[in-house]
Amino acid sequence: MNKVVKVLPMYRELVLVFMLLLLSDFAFSQIYLKNPGFFDSETILYSQNIEGEFSIIEYKMYYKEENGNSWLEYHTFSDEQEVIVKFDSNNLTAFYSEIWERQDDSTTHSINEIVMNQKIIEDDELLITDMYGIIMSLRGFPWKEKKSAKIVFLNRPENFRLEMKVKGKDTIHIKNRSYDCWKVQIGMGGVMGAIFPKSYYWYSVESPHYLVRGEASGMPGSPKTILEIQSYSSK
Repeated sequence: MNKVVKVLPMYRELVLVFMLLLLSDFAFSQIYLKNPGFFDSETILYSQNIEGEFSIIEYKMYYKEENGNSWLEYHTFSDEQEVIVKFDSNNLTAFYSEIWERQDDSTTHSINEIVMNQKIIEDDELLITDMYGIIMSLRGFPWKEKKSAKIVFLNRPENFRLEMKVKGKDTIHIKNRSYDCWKVQIGMGGVMGAIFPKSYYWYSVESPHYLVRGEASGMPGSPKTILEIQSYSSK
């Protein structure tokens, strides 16, 4: 004889609530970065083109340890600027940056150290703790799970926010080599988005998701900066 199993209304409601919670967590949740599988060290060379003026920028990244503490350290070198940024090696949160800006008649040196961070971020927001480390931090973006993010900066006004959109996969050809990439659009949202031009970045689909090409736009009327990878090495 077949038995008829009845589901009590209370349990049906519990199952429904549980499913709704899962769906809401999937659709709207905070965005966290994570280490994409960095090697012990890496060196990347980029060509930089600003209105036909070319230069070479060297990027270095490696793990560093001192007094029982370890972190990721990221260096960039060019004729005009030198940058050092230190990151948490797990979540790629920057906690220290040091910048040298060189002009024809002057050189400036600034240090930014985060001693406390209790910033609260909302659903679908991504916290960037240092502007100078954003290119590095985005390498840990959850590319397969998220297609957009509202970028919130730690030490910037609340109304200064950028919107990031993953436009899908794209193939970039540089120096007789093809790179499968995630194409990223970053720009101001809302009314300001119609005034300020968008910037575009291509990150390798292959881990550890290094930057392949960048087309960075600044203020309206300012020149576009184009970065293209020339070589990548790791060990």
